[in-house]
Amino acid sequence: MTRTQRPNRLVDAKYARLSVSLTFTDGCSNRVRLTELGIRPADYKLKTLRVSSGGACLLVDTLGGETIELDSSTLRSDLDPTYAVELRDTLIALRGPIAELEKWVINRLPSPK
Repeated sequence: MTRTQRPNRLVDAKYARLSVSLTFTDGCSNRVRLTELGIRPADYKLKTLRVSSGGACLLVDTLGGETIELDSSTLRSDLDPTYAVELRDTLIALRGPIAELEKWVINRLPSPK
């Protein structure tokens, strides 16, 4: 994995028997039932299941022709408890700076007339 690759990016997705095998840039691979991803097989053209350019999403077409995107980071956190903890910790760490930024913005808003 190079410095620019992120472990949550997909490199491969293979559909087989109502499940999909997902492989990420760091080699982590897991098979999951489509229903566990919220995909009702009867509503989709499952042979269209594919990885987006850049690996940020898993794509699948509905019977109506609409393309549905499933975020690769969300998929990774669902399949990899270690990644889920890292993601949670990152989000918690960002709350402090975001709260400070909100205060800064509020303090600089013009007062209502």
